Amino acid sequence: MMRGLSISEKGSLRRVQAASARWIAGALALTAVAWLVALAGLLALANRVHDDVPVLLAIKLPLLASRPELIFAGESRTVYQVDPPLAAQLIGKPQGSVVNIA
Repeated sequence: MMRGLSISEKGSLRRVQAASARWIAGALALTAVAWLVALAGLLALANRVHDDVPVLLAIKLPLLASRPELIFAGESRTVYQVDPPLAAQLIGKPQGSVVNIA
């Protein structure tokens, strides 16, 4: 007569449940560690890539200290084609009320 493996005994069932719980806890711990490592890597990469204020714009930020009424911002066309003193004159405002931070 062959004796089959059975987990019907109370002690065996508890051992299987305990072993399963350890495996699940271990898998969750490893998953959490892997996610934290991946998040740390992404944050390190983002820190190298992302720049809150570009250097060229940071040089022009003091222009905003005078609280201008009209601010031109853009790319090369704005830099070379907008004249802040002329714009201030055209709208009837004093010099310094219009700035070009492009």
